[in-house]
Amino acid sequence: MVTLHGLHGLFPFAPVVLNIPSIMSSGESGVVRGSGDSVKQAIIEELQNLLSSDTVVLQQAEKRNKQLQYTEGYGVYLAEIIMNQSHELPLRQIALDRSR
Repeated sequence: MVTLHGLHGLFPFAPVVLNIPSIMSSGESGVVRGSGDSVKQAIIEELQNLLSSDTVVLQQAEKRNKQLQYTEGYGVYLAEIIMNQSHELPLRQIALDRSR
């Protein structure tokens, strides 16, 4: 059973309850952990490859980066990279360039 809260505009005093059969096993919580970190890491790696002077690496990075742009949260990950001062400045600058 799934309970949806936050529909206060329609139902200000009662949560909406939907009977949806669970497709998860009893041990799963429905929260995927770690996948965002792997996506962010892939974006960082491709941004680093975009800084390469090797034309083959650069071309592959351009192609892969175009694919990553369609990843959910891509812009958020770029913003996190841009704001994180522990990353090298060139990486943050290329992330800023890609965010436009």
